[in-house]
Amino acid sequence: MSLADLPQRFQGVVDDVLKPGFPDNFSASPVFNKFMGDYYVVPFTAAVLYVIVIFGVQRMMSSPTTAPLNLRGLSTLWNTLLCVFSTFGAIVTVPYLISWIWTDGFANTLCYKADTTFLRGPVGAVGMAFIWSKIPELFDTVLLVTQKKPLIFLHWYHHITVMIYSWAAGADLVGYAMYFITMNYAVHAVMYGYYAGMTASSWTRRLVAPLAQLITTMQLLQMVGGLVVVTSTYFLILRDPKKAAACHVTPSNMAWCAAMYFSYFLLFGKLFYDYYLSPEGARRRKLKLQEKAAAKASASSPKRHN
Repeated sequence: MSLADLPQRFQGVVDDVLKPGFPDNFSASPVFNKFMGDYYVVPFTAAVLYVIVIFGVQRMMSSPTTAPLNLRGLSTLWNTLLCVFSTFGAIVTVPYLISWIWTDGFANTLCYKADTTFLRGPVGAVGMAFIWSKIPELFDTVLLVTQKKPLIFLHWYHHITVMIYSWAAGADLVGYAMYFITMNYAVHAVMYGYYAGMTASSWTRRLVAPLAQLITTMQLLQMVGGLVVVTSTYFLILRDPKKAAACHVTPSNMAWCAAMYFSYFLLFGKLFYDYYLSPEGARRRKLKLQEKAAAKASASSPKRHN
């Protein structure tokens, strides 16, 4: 499709959202699916601009004389909004997925065309909101670099690949995508709540700080779950020619998905090891505890007045 038609087509998507009865009458196929299939340029352009902005800003902020921006309030608000969004998404999708598995069986949930199952009605609206949310979610990294916080490869690589894959899954109406949406909503509900708590106040920081290892564990388990879904689709469905013919998962999508989740598993595994299992990680945690104890002792000691 012509790029000149993109604004008009996007307006059609917006008009569909604003129709009376949305999201009860939502269906991904007529407007959303076709728009995404025609305009892969949207996530790829977003990815290019994202890389330019975050590394450009990081370079601008790299001077020792450049102070980090004080965006603590904005960070708290942003993470709180994403926590609420993800929590609502998890509340909608988790019961639906459990019920679907219970009714149809695990193998039968892997291959149905998405717009005939989960990408319709309220659950479909939440699923499509998940796909589109991956573009504004890139703002996470802007907050990091403008505050001169560390930017690791996993962070920006994960943002880019999830955004592009989610768009592709929506365009292709991939059958097993409901698992990825549900797991991501559930993990992000906890993760963004943790981030909000870490920036809101010293009290909330103390409250949520013990969740750090749990969140990394949840992220790692999410990658294991993604690999289980992909490999199960292959062994339970695609190795049987008759079942494969009716399965709405393309080999290219499966290969991309498997490579993506495996790379995440390795990167999150390394992150978990570096932070919680390695001698260096143990040393950093011990030092941090000593610094906290010293700060607490200093705050509680009586003040001397001259």
